Amino acid sequence: MNDVPIRILVIDDDEVDRRRIRRFINEKSGYQQIILEERTDAKSGLEALKSQVYDCVLLDFNLPDADGLSIIRTLNTGDGAIPLIIMQTVLDDDEIGLQTVAAGAQDYLIKGSFDSSLLMRSIRYACERHKLVQEKAILLSEYEKLAIIDGLTGAYNRMHFENELNHRVSEGQRNNYPFSLMLLDVDHFKTINDIYGHQGGDTVLKAVASALKSRLRTSDILARYGGDEFVIILPGAELPTAIHLANQLLKVIADVSVPSIEPTKFEITISIGVAQFPADGDANKSLVACVDRRLYAAKTDGRNRLVYTE
Repeated sequence: MNDVPIRILVIDDDEVDRRRIRRFINEKSGYQQIILEERTDAKSGLEALKSQVYDCVLLDFNLPDADGLSIIRTLNTGDGAIPLIIMQTVLDDDEIGLQTVAAGAQDYLIKGSFDSSLLMRSIRYACERHKLVQEKAILLSEYEKLAIIDGLTGAYNRMHFENELNHRVSEGQRNNYPFSLMLLDVDHFKTINDIYGHQGGDTVLKAVASALKSRLRTSDILARYGGDEFVIILPGAELPTAIHLANQLLKVIADVSVPSIEPTKFEITISIGVAQFPADGDANKSLVACVDRRLYAAKTDGRNRLVYTE
């Protein structure tokens, strides 16, 4: 026995048709638990759909307050969001059937011409197709995430950063909207890799990314720029705000301890270059070049520090 019930909503103003559907479902439900709810017009049906998730909806095409096509469009089911089966009394109007399926309905039945077996088969197929659509949407969402996320650190990847930077620069040029940019890297990362191996180095990068995320706003964009370098876009932040945050990041990274393969621990520090759009660069290349120069200055000045002027 399937412990998960199928929840079905019938929207039909004809009591005789609703009674027939109830009888058909009771005949063929078997060991499957089915929860059947009924509404007699489009308004109450739409209200029910707002408050409850249904596995399938049996919808009369000609309701007193709306037709089937308008309801499908209202529910925006072209992507299979709600599994709909349309019921119609006309026997010879194939065009209606084609229109409803094209609009997003899973199936189309003629009233009086289907029995309990056909009805339950249509319901089960609609539920199964709906399940496949949902699974496909989840997979697509995961693939989209993988396309913009760095697999090691969970930060965004460089491609996503460059797209976001293009967007921020364009927005800033149109609306005179400032933002700040940070470029940072892990100090002595080559030494870490040499002593602890690439596995140890990967552990450090993951710890750094996690610590950085803990201090950023949800609107900030953290991306792995390459190797041990990370970049952060701070929308709406002018230089003083970015400097304050950079000092916080220096402290939070200095407090991170990463257990190595051996029982000892090693300290992690970072160097940061900070720049503001448009004062330090009014285009992508000039802004990145500025922040890169300042990161280099932070490294040559002794590391574990930030530089925000030339």
